[in-house]
Amino acid sequence: NSNSELIRQAVAANENTPGEVLAGFMTTESLWPDIAYNPSTPVHILVQLYKDHSWNNSSIKIALAKNKSTPKDILSSISEFSTDGYVQIAAALNPSADPEIKRNIAKKGRYEARHVLSYSDTPPDILEILSIDPEENIRNNVAENHNTSSEVLERMAVSDSSELVQFYAKLN
Repeated sequence: NSNSELIRQAVAANENTPGEVLAGFMTTESLWPDIAYNPSTPVHILVQLYKDHSWNNSSIKIALAKNKSTPKDILSSISEFSTDGYVQIAAALNPSADPEIKRNIAKKGRYEARHVLSYSDTPPDILEILSIDPEENIRNNVAENHNTSSEVLERMAVSDSSELVQFYAKLN
């Protein structure tokens, strides 16, 4: 029985699985995260998973946040209202994420999500927000990030409260 469940999970996560098959899997709760993660899942099913099942299931929220096909309004809502750092990280790293999602996470996201943004390939305007983060290691990452603007680095090099941040800002 566990082998058949693993096979069904693999089919539900497979991008080549037709939408009709994925729709048929919606009766099996254990498959919902795999369906939510599959970028080939029809939008109406992603919307259904979000509306009916995501609020009490962090696996579905994370899967929807990772899925590049998740509608932008759902991705925005998940990242804004979730207090789960893993959900915020998934939303921040989603290639389809609107820049406003990353901005909101940089301003008020959980530490883990702000940390990932500080060292990943993040746009300069978001790194500027993170350059004044209360956490020193996030500011260190911003100072070392190749996308940080020269203006922000110059400010950090002279006015950051941490000598280590100042040092890294001068090096970059």
